[in-house]
Amino acid sequence: MTTKPPITVSYSELDTFRQCPLKHRLAYVLRWSKERTEGSALARGTAWHTILATHYHTLQTATFGMTRTQILAASSQILDECQVAVSLLLADPNTGEMSEQQELLAWMYAGYVQYHGVDPDWRILGIEMKIRVPLLNEGGRVSRFEIKGVLDLVVRSRSTGRMWIIDHKTGKDLPRDKDLDLDDQFGLYEWMWNRLNPDGRIQGTIHNAARTYRTVKPAALDTRFLRTPMSRTKSELDILALDAYRAARAAYGEHRDRPYSSPDPRQCGWKCDFRDVHLLERKGVPIESTLADFGFTQYQPKEKK
Repeated sequence: MTTKPPITVSYSELDTFRQCPLKHRLAYVLRWSKERTEGSALARGTAWHTILATHYHTLQTATFGMTRTQILAASSQILDECQVAVSLLLADPNTGEMSEQQELLAWMYAGYVQYHGVDPDWRILGIEMKIRVPLLNEGGRVSRFEIKGVLDLVVRSRSTGRMWIIDHKTGKDLPRDKDLDLDDQFGLYEWMWNRLNPDGRIQGTIHNAARTYRTVKPAALDTRFLRTPMSRTKSELDILALDAYRAARAAYGEHRDRPYSSPDPRQCGWKCDFRDVHLLERKGVPIESTLADFGFTQYQPKEKK
């Protein structure tokens, strides 16, 4: 009997399948993708993650072995070191000039360090940690599906000793609590960590939000940055993980080669790169014949399962 190889998925992939099975097939099975323009929301979010990874790597090195009191006393010098490291990401290395996006990110970063400072209560345990965990099936047994993720930051509170996963997010507006309650990504990260570290359970996830919208008049820092701690029960985490397994099973189950689409004006306009080629297909133009014309490149497709 031949054992089927594991299928690895991410939260982003499962979220895409839930949005639209056709989009999932094009992006994750057939692996068509488009290069991100600098001004796109995804490119901006990626750049912000790189900036904060550089910031916290510098902070981790600069504060190693220091107490909270010592960190606070040396905060100006520490933040100067962080600024020097981050500044290399915010200008053209040859001309020193900033693009429009780099100017926005520089404004965001300046406000971030002004508001959060050196985060003296955080002892940094990990930065951009890659993790991978098998999903469990209906009977609680290991399935053939694995879920992978990248934890932006893992910290231990100096005051309480509790560990938290920090997830960096950007957006035009700050999130509402109910929106975060419906976002499974954070719960799945908790579940994954706890499966890998049964003796070092995480307290929860902190949604570390930064607004990208720059008003004409200076805005108060507490309207631009927000950290929202989230903690779920073990039962809730197990249910979220089981739902992820069900989504993965549906995505790679026995279905026809061409899955159905889920057109939605609220989603397709800003969340899907395939909107225009799909609209052409609806007029009778085969989608495979137009993807390259719209700037898509195909990488090695996944094998059919």
